[in-house]
Amino acid sequence: MSSLIQSWNTYRILELSIISAEGLKKPSSANKSDQVYAIAYIAGKLDRFRTPVDKKGGSEPTWNHQPMKFTINEAEALRNSLMLVIKLKAERMFFDKNLGEVRLPIKELMEGIRYEGKRIQVVGYQVQRKSNEPSGSLRFSYKFGKKIFTPVYYHPAGASSIIFYISWTKVDKSWKLFLDAMKGVISHIPN
Repeated sequence: MSSLIQSWNTYRILELSIISAEGLKKPSSANKSDQVYAIAYIAGKLDRFRTPVDKKGGSEPTWNHQPMKFTINEAEALRNSLMLVIKLKAERMFFDKNLGEVRLPIKELMEGIRYEGKRIQVVGYQVQRKSNEPSGSLRFSYKFGKKIFTPVYYHPAGASSIIFYISWTKVDKSWKLFLDAMKGVISHIPN
C-alpha cells in the first residue's frame, strides 16, 4: 500500500463592495433615466453577484450593498490565473444594455493590499466598452480575509484518485463559506 502525500491549498475570501461609477457613456439607445446595476464575477467561475439597481443616479450611479464574497485560491491568483470582471448594465424592459466593464487580475488586487499594508483598499478603474473605448470610471472597495489552509492528501504519481481531507473541530463563517464554494470540487479523476 502506498502512502499518501500531503500538500496545502491556501484560500482567501475576497470581499468586494462596488461604490459608484462616474461619467458612464450611454449606448445610442439609452435614455436619461437609466437604472444601472453591476454584476461581478471571477472569469471561468460560477459565482456571480449583482448590486441593487440605482434608480436615480443615471450615468453617475452609487450603490450601498452587502459585500460580495468570493473564495480565492491564492496560488491561482498569484499565477495570474484569476480575473475579476465587473459589468455595468442599464436595466430595460426586455434586454438590459451593456454600459461597459472592468477586467483586472486578482493578483493586482492582492499586491495592492500586500504593498500598501492596508486591510481595506478603495480603488478606481476605467470602464471599457466592447469596442475598447473608455466609458467612465468605477470605484470599489475590497479586502482579503485571513488565509485558510486546507490539507490535500493524494496518492503518488500514477494513482487514479485524489482525496481531499479537511480536518477541523470548530467551523466559523470563513470555513462555511469555503466549504460551500468547494461543493463542486472533483474528488476522482479517471485514468
